[in-house]
Amino acid sequence: MSVPVLNQSVSVGSLLFGGQPVAAFTNATSNTFTTEVKQRMSEQVTERAPRSSIPMNTILIGQKPLMSYATAIVMQINSGSKELSVKARGRVISKAVDVVEVCRRRFFEGKLEIKDVSIGTEVLGEEGQTRNVSTIEIKLAKK
Repeated sequence: MSVPVLNQSVSVGSLLFGGQPVAAFTNATSNTFTTEVKQRMSEQVTERAPRSSIPMNTILIGQKPLMSYATAIVMQINSGSKELSVKARGRVISKAVDVVEVCRRRFFEGKLEIKDVSIGTEVLGEEGQTRNVSTIEIKLAKK
């Protein structure tokens, strides 16, 4: 497979973005190729949920390493925030508890307290294929 160069023909091949095929090309010029790739990449980026709907004092726990979330909590508290909410669902609930405990015991050593813990269930999926996913919200406050 040859490397695409501006205004030259391109051999048969495909381009992967995030492990997903985003473009297939066959003897097309690179201008057409790059335009198609940019369109598909912008479509994928616009599919994400906007962060603006989530309050700034909320940390959502996911698949990143534990210390990434602990650092986010420390930065949020040190920036002047008095209260903070840590939310997680499914398999990462235990990670949320670990993150809060690391912050409470190691970083703030008694200066951070747990105000409230809320647990619940979200129903995910479409009709006929629904499943229940557990959720947790841990509210923290600086003493």
